[in-house]
Amino acid sequence: MSNIGGSYNESEAQEILRRAANLQTSGAMSKDEMIRAAAELGISPEAVELAEQQYQESRANDELKLQYRSKRRGEFTESFKTLIACEVIGYLMLRGTDMSIDKHWFAYVLVIYGFWSVIKNGFLAFNERSPSWAKGFEEFKNSEKKRKVRAISKTNDRAIADILLNTNHRQKLEVIKNLRENTGLPLNEAKNAVDDYYNRHPEIKQQA
Repeated sequence: MSNIGGSYNESEAQEILRRAANLQTSGAMSKDEMIRAAAELGISPEAVELAEQQYQESRANDELKLQYRSKRRGEFTESFKTLIACEVIGYLMLRGTDMSIDKHWFAYVLVIYGFWSVIKNGFLAFNERSPSWAKGFEEFKNSEKKRKVRAISKTNDRAIADILLNTNHRQKLEVIKNLRENTGLPLNEAKNAVDDYYNRHPEIKQQA
């Protein structure tokens, strides 16, 4: 039934505006275009910034989940190799003519360990709702975060070292400025990187 010229509730209005935006927008939309479109709907630039940050964090988290899922399933595949190796060694030991009770027990333990490895890794690989999977993912995420921080720190260190070849170390503000220009870092991150570099290189502090 047509409602032209009538009124719409909030959810209906939002759906119509969403469809209108989809019809009007062709291809990619720049951040400035998003901010202007949001302003027309009464949405502040700060809200757009926060929504963008949350979206980027959500995408990064989803990407890490894909990596962790792949890692777990790779470990599950590798556990089959462990199982085969344990089965073969256990079989050869049990076929031996000079077998003590201890060796028999060791052979059985090898076989049990192989099966246990498959079961454990299978559970961790496919039961994503388990506390173990969630705990493992959080540990993986923290490990990846630390790895990226170390990689960024090394990149900044190389950039600062190159800058100091042509810039007086006493001109700290100039070093920070050059680092921002070379890496695109925000001011506070560039300043923290330079301060950290100077603190880890006491010879620069003494000269300064």
